[in-house]
Amino acid sequence: MHGIFTGQSYCYQGDRSDMSKNVVACYKNTQERFWKADSRFKTLGLYQYVYWNIDNGSTTTPADPHVHVVYVVEGSCHYGGFSIKPGDILVCGLNKVPLTSMLTNFALFTIDMDFNFYYQLTGIIPSLFSGTAVKVERDNPFYQLGLYLFELPIEHWVHTAETLMQKMLRYQTVRYSSQFQRVTEAAGLLAETWQQGTELLRRDFAVSYRQLQRDFVSVMGLTPKEYASMLRFTQVFKLLNDSDLTMAALNAGYWDQAHMIRDFKKMSGFTPAQIKKLNVFHMMNEIRGSLSVLR
Repeated sequence: MHGIFTGQSYCYQGDRSDMSKNVVACYKNTQERFWKADSRFKTLGLYQYVYWNIDNGSTTTPADPHVHVVYVVEGSCHYGGFSIKPGDILVCGLNKVPLTSMLTNFALFTIDMDFNFYYQLTGIIPSLFSGTAVKVERDNPFYQLGLYLFELPIEHWVHTAETLMQKMLRYQTVRYSSQFQRVTEAAGLLAETWQQGTELLRRDFAVSYRQLQRDFVSVMGLTPKEYASMLRFTQVFKLLNDSDLTMAALNAGYWDQAHMIRDFKKMSGFTPAQIKKLNVFHMMNEIRGSLSVLR
């Protein structure tokens, strides 16, 4: 993997302290508080790149069926018992409950993808970070990518990431177990029939539902039912932008509005009416609107 990143004119040569200083310099040259760019590899599961600057205070991230590699650009964050600083690289996602963190002038750049794309590039089973955030290790290709990004002005990050991502896809080969292939196939079916929940998996899938439950937990850290619920919640989150509560509940396949509100609060920490009043709602809606788990 390391050979993919050698021989480039912008190869990172400094240490981590130099990297942090350069990250802050990149941040100070950025005027926008939020922007995103789609990846040209979207059909493969690499969805988009997002930069955002979040105000101080406590921030809650709702349940999320996607994987996010996070490059910390500025500020600090306290999460899960450890402190995050500029230059840190994290991976998170596949959380079935909301995650809360304390932020101070926090700016980050994320690469958003599905769980299969992350495994394809890293060989790392998503269950190892499901429902939390962990720091990316040095042998992870996304860590190596960060060494390039932190050496450049931030306006070049998307182009650089896309260029190096293409090389990763060309050279990286990961062996897929039959278990991982089953989970990928089942997850794709859930994305296509999300309003029906796990009905088709229970009835028509190649292996027993009990076996599939074990496979999901092993690969994703989630059961099929939990993953299906997260897909439906993601759809509701987007529907709320243009629909009232009744129509959102109906279109998402909930029994009634009360059922949707209970589910929404469990996965976001807020009722639909409460979260629409938060400033971060519009940013999250913009981000999730471009993600393609739901076909």
